[in-house]
Amino acid sequence: LPALSRAVAHKSGTEEKKTFQNALEIGFVVVSPVAVFCLMLPRPIMRLLFERGNFTPQATLLMSKVFFYYTLSLLFLSGFRILSFYIFARQDAKAYVRLAAVYYPLNVAFDLLYVGLFRAGAIGIPLGLFTTELVTFGFVFQHDLAGIKNVLDRSLAVFAAKNLAAALLTAAVVWVLRFWLGLPQTGFANFVYLCELCGAGSLTFLGALAASRAITVSQFLTLWRDLESS
Repeated sequence: LPALSRAVAHKSGTEEKKTFQNALEIGFVVVSPVAVFCLMLPRPIMRLLFERGNFTPQATLLMSKVFFYYTLSLLFLSGFRILSFYIFARQDAKAYVRLAAVYYPLNVAFDLLYVGLFRAGAIGIPLGLFTTELVTFGFVFQHDLAGIKNVLDRSLAVFAAKNLAAALLTAAVVWVLRFWLGLPQTGFANFVYLCELCGAGSLTFLGALAASRAITVSQFLTLWRDLESS
């Protein structure tokens, strides 16, 4: 936010665009592997966090389903978080009001639709959130809110494509290891299981990004330090 605010104050469109794109790229790199792990390993994660005392395996299964559907919104939520900072930095109150006027009523409407009409039960709320994120993103892009089309250019699209390819490769590695290692039987074994799969997946993801020259570790650290120092 300070870096974006400084760029806006200097009326530097190039710096403003570059800072926003850097924030989005860091968001992609951080959130994508996390989303893969949460989508593919919801039950071991919920078991590690909650399955103790009166929290039964049946409760873990239900929480895993809800957690899975919430994870679908993870990338969109991080993107909208960064977009909110961008709008505040630009002091574009009109854009923020338009975004809120679309987002919140849609969220309530889709929650009522999935839970009330479709009887989706516990997964209705996360499904409503995911649908809201999709529709709101379409609105933001269609109406070029806060000049978003200028930021979402070809270079960012190429980076996103490479990031997606790395995430798919990571998912394939996790899928293979999940069947090769088998299901853990104890709580400690579950912890080790998650460490092994997430560790291997993270190395695969970073290796794929480096191989595709999407971003190097040194570039990622530089971008991160620049944003922190700002």
